[in-house]
Amino acid sequence: MALIRSVFQDELDGVSQSLVDLTDMVAVSIAKATESILNCDLKLAEEVIASDDTIDEFQHALDARIIDIIARQQPVASDLRALVTALRMSADLERMGDMSHHVAKITRLRHPDAAIPAELIASFKQMGEAAEKIANKFACFKRDFLSAPIWKAMKAVVDKTAAPKPCQIDYRKDEKFWVFPSAEDVSVTFEVNFQTVEDQSLARIFLLELNDSKRSVMNAPGVIYHDKTMPENVVRLFPGAMKARTSNGSITF
Repeated sequence: MALIRSVFQDELDGVSQSLVDLTDMVAVSIAKATESILNCDLKLAEEVIASDDTIDEFQHALDARIIDIIARQQPVASDLRALVTALRMSADLERMGDMSHHVAKITRLRHPDAAIPAELIASFKQMGEAAEKIANKFACFKRDFLSAPIWKAMKAVVDKTAAPKPCQIDYRKDEKFWVFPSAEDVSVTFEVNFQTVEDQSLARIFLLELNDSKRSVMNAPGVIYHDKTMPENVVRLFPGAMKARTSNGSITF
């Protein structure tokens, strides 16, 4: 069962990363389309038109992968909601890419003449910037989703309300982080995992230096590097953490 869950988590991570990649492509397309129509730039317009097929194919492949995951894994509750949300997000992103394609085609159609009247340039520029911001918001989805437990715990400290329960977040393959709220502060422990021996050695040197830096930096936040064993609170509340411990250990802020 643990292996099946691990495979499923890897697939969810892959979907999240694909959404970020799709967002990046759409954001670039929007920026280029906006610049092309504002500056009558035929070269940029052609680049946007050429990239539309790539965006469409990427989105269709992502949707097919999500539907396949739902069919095979039959997720429920939060996992199912996350996958359905990903389907909706990818569709919205694809439509944004189509709009960029449409704008670029107008630029090409009207070239070398201006595609929009001079008095509307400022408004169109604002619309393009707003669309790009929306696309970039999508890129923040995974970051905001993973950081939500930390934000919730810190808000409880600031508001002086009941602290949420400690939780474990599987944010990468073979890597987790744990959030430990209290009435006065929040500690977060990150598992650190590097695959190669060289990377492991460099990581250990860096983390040891980071751990020692608080001695010379005034008011530096507490940093504890656990090289050999996992922190006591992680082991006590999440017994499975010992089995998942990597050779790089963990670091607590």
